[in-house]
Amino acid sequence: MLEIKKLTCGYNQQFFLKDIDVNLPGEQIVGVIGPNGSGKTTLLRAISRVINPVSGSMFFEGRDINLISGKEVARKIAVVSQDMDIPSELQVEEFVGLGRIPHQSRFQFFQTKQDQEVVMQALEETGTVKFKDRVLGSLSGGERQLVVIAKALAQQPKLLLLDEPTVFLDISHQVEILDLIRRLHKTQKLSIIVVLHELNLASEYCDRLLLLNNGCLHRDGTPEHVLDYRIIEQVYKTAVVVKDSPVSGKPCVFVVPEEEMNRG
Repeated sequence: MLEIKKLTCGYNQQFFLKDIDVNLPGEQIVGVIGPNGSGKTTLLRAISRVINPVSGSMFFEGRDINLISGKEVARKIAVVSQDMDIPSELQVEEFVGLGRIPHQSRFQFFQTKQDQEVVMQALEETGTVKFKDRVLGSLSGGERQLVVIAKALAQQPKLLLLDEPTVFLDISHQVEILDLIRRLHKTQKLSIIVVLHELNLASEYCDRLLLLNNGCLHRDGTPEHVLDYRIIEQVYKTAVVVKDSPVSGKPCVFVVPEEEMNRG
């Protein structure tokens, strides 16, 4: 579905990503991990064409993504970003309805019956239909994040990009969001790329991990392949222990405090 070849990009002539090579076949949940400033958000912005590559190329469904119209890209790739401007006075259903814009004709001012059905389905799938008439400003952080995902679903994309969708949420809302993402992946055959800071959540919910470090792709593979304690210590400069989860068998990362290191 998505092939990235020798991608180099950044801001103001400062390159945050250098020679990134990734081939994503589709229908996977791919987690992007790495220390702060490693280029995780930059990668998502490059894929969604918010920033242009300095060199390299990207192909979506076999086509050069820069030769695809913006409207077609918006139909096929949906983004849930950290810095999304959410109008607090807008009703939830109206906000989710904005996801239908890429599918509407130039002079279409009202939603069709199909638009309304898609919006309602997105609300139901995310469990937000119960507060569809409330304004966004009245929602909790976890509720707002679900609504933003509902808007993305209303675009009916093939690829969903999420930039730290669990940031600032407590553990119950983190699990709720990631359970939803996994469910959408299975029921809608969505390909998903998600930036995560929490390594154990990335391990548990992702089929594949891209570990970025200093703008380079340091490691690419399954959680078992990427979350090796030697690799984590090298990249994060922190002592860790990695053990298998007693529930799922996926690798779990435990930090080793300085006091324990000195004691050992």
